Formats: sequence, C-alpha cells, structure tokens
Amino acid sequence: TGVDIRFLAAIRRIPLTLVKDNIVSGNYLTEAIQALKVVCKDPYVVGSDFVGEEINDIEELKAVIREIVTGIASEDPNWTIRVHAGENDSLKSNMSRSISLVEQSLLPGQSFPYMRIGHGLYCASLKSKQGRELLEKIRVHDIVLEFQLTSNVRLNNIIDLKTHPLKKYLHEGISCVMGTDGYGLYGTDSIDEQLALSNFLKVSDEEFLQMKAAEEKIIARQQENFLCKSKV
Repeated sequence: TGVDIRFLAAIRRIPLTLVKDNIVSGNYLTEAIQALKVVCKDPYVVGSDFVGEEINDIEELKAVIREIVTGIASEDPNWTIRVHAGENDSLKSNMSRSISLVEQSLLPGQSFPYMRIGHGLYCASLKSKQGRELLEKIRVHDIVLEFQLTSNVRLNNIIDLKTHPLKKYLHEGISCVMGTDGYGLYGTDSIDEQLALSNFLKVSDEEFLQMKAAEEKIIARQQENFLCKSKV
C-alpha cells in the first residue's frame, strides 16, 4: 500500500479505567514499564504514549516518565515520548509540566528525547510570561504538537473553534502535525481531517505545507532508525 506503520506502546494514565476493565494488579505501571523495556527493542515500536482521559495531574506519572527517560530513551536516542496533555481546560498546566518532568529526568549529559504532545489545546495564555516560556521550551526541544480537530469537537473539549491554537503555534514556527486520535473511533481519515482544518480553522496551503514538512522530517528519521534497529 505504500504505508509504513509504526507503533507507540500505550500506558494508561487513569486508575479508574483499570478498575472498569477489571485490571486488578496493583503494580500495573511497574509491569507496564517492564513490558516496555522488552518491546522497545522491536524496530516497529518507536515510542511510548500516555493515553486516556486527561483528568489527573501529569505529576502523578513523574516516576514512570523518569523510568522511560533514563531506562529507555537514554539507550535509544530515537525513542519518542508522547503525552496526552492540554486536551481540556481543567488542567492547563499539564503541557508545561510534562516537558519539565522530562527535563528533570535527564541523566547527566543526556540529550532531551524526541517528544510529542497530543492535543495541546489548553495552556497558559501564549501572550503571558508562562505561555512565552512554554513556547520557548517547545521550540528549543523541537517538541511536536499533534492536533485532532474531530476528536476535540466530538468529545466537547472545544466548543468555540476561534480559540483553537493551531494557527498560533504555526505562526510561532512550532512543529505541528495533524492526526485523527483514532481512525476507528471517529470514522475519519487524513483527508477528512485536512478538510476540517481547511474549512473550520481556515488553515492555508502554506500552513499545510509547514505541517507536511514537520511530518516528513519525522518519517525520514524514523525510517533511518528502523533500518538501524532491524540490523540488531
């Protein structure tokens, strides 16, 4: 098909979903890290992802993030750490805190790992001191922001599309990409999402090219990494 598929190993961030799905182990996160250290050797697994509804402070995952940074990303320079953050307006500090937690976890001399933030709708005002500091951190660490408009609307995480920050981030030169947040869940594909961004957010052709360039950079790096890991 010409499509390359790579995987992020998902770790649930919400204890409530574990109870609902009858996951009774009290050592879920410890066991997840142990499994992650095994599957991270697979060339098709390119990173980890904290998934689930954003109802808890990212600080609760501090120990897990440190383990991924020091135990996996320190050995695999291409490992990607993805965090769902800024999806709703109840925890506007999660975006900046997730970056700070990665920074605080770095070993002496360790480079900041590749990082992606899913959603990134809500944070301190980008015009405020905290907002400008967040922008600078995102820019310095070349963190990628993922936007999934259909998911945001259907989950009622954004009501007024005029407040959507995608164009602001693109204007600031931040690496942004487009996603579906689950093709099977929302019944959309990349064409549907592109049309939505074009029609509702008025994303221009130039801005789409800017997002495409960010995605091509990621794909090229991951393809090179795949070839290297496949030889091991």
